[in-house]
Amino acid sequence: MQSDEASLFHDASLCGVLPKVALGFALSRQWWHSMEGIDLVLTPALSENPAPLDSLTYAACGSDLDRWVERGYRFAPFAVPANLAGQPSAVLPISLTDTGLPVAVQITDRPDGDALVLRVSNALEDAIGWAGLGLI
Repeated sequence: MQSDEASLFHDASLCGVLPKVALGFALSRQWWHSMEGIDLVLTPALSENPAPLDSLTYAACGSDLDRWVERGYRFAPFAVPANLAGQPSAVLPISLTDTGLPVAVQITDRPDGDALVLRVSNALEDAIGWAGLGLI
């Protein structure tokens, strides 16, 4: 017996997948061109507080693929373009909420900008410091 997640791809055919892959490449190229002249993009990591454990699973969304995808995109909307476009990104905690949950930022660069993402991430970590967040 397959898990709910495994059954998502059980009926996928090559003819059904290829147009989606082609669309993904087209959107990636558009996203890359939209970043011309921009060094980095700094966004919130999440659009809401961290979700309770197991609340974002396929099963938690009623095993409804559309609902599961929409919930994930709504939860972390800034990760989607970078992930689809294959752009280097890093997520770093920068603060804590009043209830002690981490608040994080996402740093994204153009393709092949990994080194800049890592340098800026390192500088941000040095400036804020993990001890300053009460995490250690």
